[in-house]
Amino acid sequence: MRVSEKYLEYETAAKEKITIPVIEMAGAEDGPRVAITAGALGCEYSAIAAAIGLKRFLRNKRLLGTLTIAAAADVAAFEARRSFAARLGEKNTRGDYSEALAYHLLNDVVAKADYHIALGGCDATAELEPFAIYCSCSGEKITEGSRLLAEAFAPPNVVEVTRGSPFVLGGECEAAAEAGVPSALFAAGGASSDAGTYFRGIVGALKFAGALGGEALSPLPPRRFKALIALRASKKGFYRGEASVGDELLKGDGVGVLTDYFGNAVEEVVTPAAGRLLIAAASPAMPEGGFAAAVALR
Repeated sequence: MRVSEKYLEYETAAKEKITIPVIEMAGAEDGPRVAITAGALGCEYSAIAAAIGLKRFLRNKRLLGTLTIAAAADVAAFEARRSFAARLGEKNTRGDYSEALAYHLLNDVVAKADYHIALGGCDATAELEPFAIYCSCSGEKITEGSRLLAEAFAPPNVVEVTRGSPFVLGGECEAAAEAGVPSALFAAGGASSDAGTYFRGIVGALKFAGALGGEALSPLPPRRFKALIALRASKKGFYRGEASVGDELLKGDGVGVLTDYFGNAVEEVVTPAAGRLLIAAASPAMPEGGFAAAVALR
């Protein structure tokens, strides 16, 4: 196996530097090209750790084809300990920093692959129940490949999103699929997680793609959902979650309460539809419009 490391370096129209660290692993035998991206949100620490650790984890495995790993897609967000970056493929290289980063990540890493694996999480701010996402937005063949890739992670939950999903996690899969690359995101990292969960899922996905020797796994059927909606607080204050990830919610059920700094309740965050709570904010600090939870709808 040949392993190389490099930085992809770019500059925005405003002369801002963009750096994407990339690990390339080439197996001794022919096979597919697989791209793995992590850290599109700078605080997805366990996803980034898993992507960095893949070089060591896979070094004695029978890798087929080529694996390209962008282990910390948004280095600037990671180093600044902030979360948000643009969705993949957003606008073009003449945009602002996040738009240019997303453009180059899509066109110079993801679009060159036969399969795309995105690693997600929410370590710094929330807890989650592991899930995979794929987008049914680019024809039957790409959609089916994306669905099978998502299920190959063997997650307990699989969410199908459609074009224009408002939930940022679905945007990576949408952009890749529209570029003609079957794509799925695997999210396993909350405030408490380890790389092993990611590694087990990635092994299943790589075997499905034909990029790793050995028989493909036969995972148990997951719970299937048709959408993932984000619930947000309309006010700012001190937030206390009242539901746990994995809870089955009915329409109108509360997921958390927001108080002012005197302890007076100012808002209850409720779900507008029945579903399963997959992500719940763990931080009590809540800005106006801040993320409180994500609910998967059947």
